[in-house]
Amino acid sequence: YCICLFIILFLTSAQYNNNYDNIKLSWKNNPIYIQRDNNGVPNIYAENDNAVYFALGYVHAQDRLWQMEIERRLIEGKLSEIFGSKSIKSDKFFLTWGLYRTAINEWVHLDKNTQEVITSYTAGINAYLDLKTYPLQIKLLRFTPQKWSVYDTLAIQKLMAFNLQNNWLYKLNNAFIAQKYGESKINQFYPLYPTTAPTILSTKDLLVTKLPQKTNHRVYSKEQYSEIKYDSQILALNKSYRDILMQAGLADFSGKGSNSWVVSGKLTATKKPIIANDTHLFFSSPNFWYLANLKGRTINSVGATVPGFPGIIIGHNQNIAWGVTVGYADDQDLFIINKKSKLKHLKEIINVKESASVPLDILISDKGPIISANNSAIESLNLKQQFAIKWPALESTDITAQALIGIQTSKNWHQFTQQLKNFTSPSISVLYADIQGNIGYYLLGRTPIRNGFSGVLPVNENKNWSGYIPFEQMPHVYNPPENYIISANNKVVPDTYKYQLAYNWFTPPYRAQRIKDLITANPIITSNLCKTFQMDNVSYFWRDLAPILLQTQPNNELSKKALNILAAWNGKFEKNSIGATIFAYWMQQFALLSPFKSTVLRNNLPSPLYLKTLLATKNKNKYLSDSLKAAMKKLQHEQGKNSANWQWQNVHRAYFLEMGFSASKYTNWIWEQKVSSAGNFDTVNVGSFNFENFHQLFGATYREVIDLADINNAEYMIPLGQSEDRFSSNYANFLNMWADGEYIKINNLQH
Repeated sequence: YCICLFIILFLTSAQYNNNYDNIKLSWKNNPIYIQRDNNGVPNIYAENDNAVYFALGYVHAQDRLWQMEIERRLIEGKLSEIFGSKSIKSDKFFLTWGLYRTAINEWVHLDKNTQEVITSYTAGINAYLDLKTYPLQIKLLRFTPQKWSVYDTLAIQKLMAFNLQNNWLYKLNNAFIAQKYGESKINQFYPLYPTTAPTILSTKDLLVTKLPQKTNHRVYSKEQYSEIKYDSQILALNKSYRDILMQAGLADFSGKGSNSWVVSGKLTATKKPIIANDTHLFFSSPNFWYLANLKGRTINSVGATVPGFPGIIIGHNQNIAWGVTVGYADDQDLFIINKKSKLKHLKEIINVKESASVPLDILISDKGPIISANNSAIESLNLKQQFAIKWPALESTDITAQALIGIQTSKNWHQFTQQLKNFTSPSISVLYADIQGNIGYYLLGRTPIRNGFSGVLPVNENKNWSGYIPFEQMPHVYNPPENYIISANNKVVPDTYKYQLAYNWFTPPYRAQRIKDLITANPIITSNLCKTFQMDNVSYFWRDLAPILLQTQPNNELSKKALNILAAWNGKFEKNSIGATIFAYWMQQFALLSPFKSTVLRNNLPSPLYLKTLLATKNKNKYLSDSLKAAMKKLQHEQGKNSANWQWQNVHRAYFLEMGFSASKYTNWIWEQKVSSAGNFDTVNVGSFNFENFHQLFGATYREVIDLADINNAEYMIPLGQSEDRFSSNYANFLNMWADGEYIKINNLQH
């Protein structure tokens, strides 16, 4: 087996790398030049814009065909065709949601230019597919990829949206908490966003932008939920969902989202704005993002692309630059559908490799698909409720693809925001800067106006939305008086804003507060400073807890030693820190000893604000002493008695798992990469980890720093590299650079 595998590896590597030279293409008599720099980043030139998109499709397929193939199969519910029965749960899940069905219906709502761009891009992918030069993963699975379709491209955008919007899962968690502990406990486990913490826009910003204000806060009584009875089996439903999402690399985690900030030229050394962005997602091999430089008749953009979708998602052109973070406005609701309600039935067939096909009956209500159906974990449990999902991304009028393509050629704030009007889903925050010196912000995504309910819990089907917040009244600002804008998945607006964007903001304010402190502490901001900000490892979570934790009474000498180390610790999650390791082990054990011990609530790291609240309880002393003792026993058992071996880098490593083969011990080793890394879930340099073993599975998947005074010397970084070919020199050439906080430039080459 091993000999055969190495032969395949050698042959595949040789074949794959022969296609990695500079390329001259032609599309509809339009010459195209593709030049790669030493890092494998393509610089694409053509006189015709659609020819540029054709070439982008070609290089995406050339470098990331496996990534594109597995992602379109995931969203279409066709993984079982290549992986067999182990993927049936996932296929049922995504077929039931119907994101691919929506993508097909969406096509007719796109304007002509967007359709032409996607058609050209699709043609480029298929031009490469015609060469029949397939990556190793496809060869090992012995199948031939089908031609790419325009619907596949739209489905990739749907997958991006799905990955960044998870309020439906919180509502299931809330339902479980309410059923088991009482509704009042929801805000105990998910505490409300602190009133003193920074919001993206200030009250002053709202006044400058003339956004609608309110004088009275909306109050939602508990009686609105009194008619709902939650079956305890909702726990099984919740757990099953999380298992599927984890396997698909779509899991939620503390720190998920992004950091972005933009600083006006009034505060910078070059007198022009500087914008920075780093996106936090699940680690995979290959990386989610792909760097590219596109130059055509009207397009001249550089930055991060997503294989499977045309254009720069985050980056700059010659006039403007932009960054993106998850907005987390609540645009999803779960409706409890009476089993006597009229439902539409759709029939699907899941084809399973080396096994019988599986029929699937999908139920559609007037609110949306019944997502609690077709779940093997609960099929025998006879749930008393059916849950339907309502979400703008499931509407055929979702033309987000049109917005993403349109912003690339925008030259100013007006053109930029005109394109943003078309953005439907997910909820994202966009930061903006231009060469004229302007900065701005907009919260995007259709956000529902709810009639008489807040969205905390699933609601009965007689509840409704009464439209969406008008685009012009969504939170935004242009050249704010503060001269900077910070977005780190924190609360968007103060409570004086008229509309309810969300019933709560789950991301702790630590990253936002730290970025604000860094910017305001430096009178002159530079690009180099922004790069150090992105790699900042100071933990404000530790700063909040230290006064309480350091008062803990030690149970033994080992606990006393730990407290002495923590007392001298600077609170930084640096690679060589021992205090960081002790603190992480301690919080792990403290959470496990907490009153809420249900598996569903410990699936990921508990809410930091919840742990902070728990530490303020009267009975905390015993928890603290016992959990510190347990933590040090576990730390010593796993890392040895010599404290020199307790450094954070020995415990905390970033793992990049192959997208389709990570579960196989026979093949995963071929692609898996790991590197010691700094950071924690609350630091600006996000280092979120698996709560059981401290393996970092989530973090910065893209970084950019752009000075609008010298836009062509912007700097970027992704983990791993451009190619998914394990034996390419550009497979993991960025890994150590990424971990060490280094950057590259993407300069225009000559053609």
